[in-house]
Amino acid sequence: MAKLEFSCPMCNGTVETSLDTAGEMMACPHCTKAIRAPSPQGNPAVTRTIVQTTPTSGLAIWSFILALFSILCFGIFTGLPAVICGHLALGRIRSSAGTLGGQGLAMAGLVIAYISIGLWTLYLLLFGGLAFLGSLAEMSG
Repeated sequence: MAKLEFSCPMCNGTVETSLDTAGEMMACPHCTKAIRAPSPQGNPAVTRTIVQTTPTSGLAIWSFILALFSILCFGIFTGLPAVICGHLALGRIRSSAGTLGGQGLAMAGLVIAYISIGLWTLYLLLFGGLAFLGSLAEMSG
């Protein structure tokens, strides 16, 4: 979405608004006075700032969500898909040359998923081993 940035004529505060509101009346966020957003075509002093956000990778979002589910209740059943989605997301983000975002989400999903898989594996081995030892004790005694 394109943004329009200009100075308020009343307080000299920087005002940032959507380019769609150029030429319309608005309230200054600093002094609350009524001002008109300038039109960038007619006023060369107006700076035009275009902010483009990169879309976040859907796989990165899924990696993070599945990792949260894995650590909370579903364990390996959602931990493994979180790891797969995280690695796929990182690969696609790196090969997108900056047109795809979400590297932080993918990394967080991977870290949480690996920790979750480790903890759930430890839990299953510990309690599985205890159950096995308990059944051996019943058989022998």
